[in-house]
Amino acid sequence: MYSRLPFSCLMTLFWVLFGQINLSAQGVNLGIPPMRNFPKKVYGAGTQNWDATQDKYGVMYWANNEGLLRYDGTFWTCLPVANNTIVRSVAIDKQGRIFVGAQSELGYFAPERNGKLTYHSLSGLLPEAQRNFEDVWDIVFSGDDVFFRTNKVVFQYSDGKLITHTPGGELTALFSTLQGLLLQKDLNQILTFSNGKFQPFVQVPELKSALTGY
Repeated sequence: MYSRLPFSCLMTLFWVLFGQINLSAQGVNLGIPPMRNFPKKVYGAGTQNWDATQDKYGVMYWANNEGLLRYDGTFWTCLPVANNTIVRSVAIDKQGRIFVGAQSELGYFAPERNGKLTYHSLSGLLPEAQRNFEDVWDIVFSGDDVFFRTNKVVFQYSDGKLITHTPGGELTALFSTLQGLLLQKDLNQILTFSNGKFQPFVQVPELKSALTGY
């Protein structure tokens, strides 16, 4: 003979046996943030996005084939640059200005009093002969200055002026480190920005193909 368990005890036992299984199944995803995929027909801009950043309010920005793509969590907006070319890079400074680099075009977006973002081109600060440059792939801040890297030239925006740096060779990366502003030139040279210009910092072995050995 045995006595029946009260209904409350049965529910407790059910939770212990099956609730734990459910919790452990959910635990597999702990720490993995939810992800959403937005197709082109939803965000309504170019197919390719090249760079991305986020402002202090959580608004996202992408360097898009058709301009600066903005998403505030509800609405998508695509803002073209002055010459309507592909935007390759985007970065936001401490003042909230959204700097962009495009094809033969660079500048920044800033809000007007009504909150609307307006584009301010900086390309006009260059001499006419220097305005036909390639894509701007990197934007890096150093102090109060902004640096824009193309494959051949680095532009420095300082005190309302654009300064041109031409270290020669193929410029493949520009980044800020604890050692200062560093520029990769060709496959084996790293330059540092010092005393107003890029100077040799370190030379590394050239990267070689694992298949061909050269």
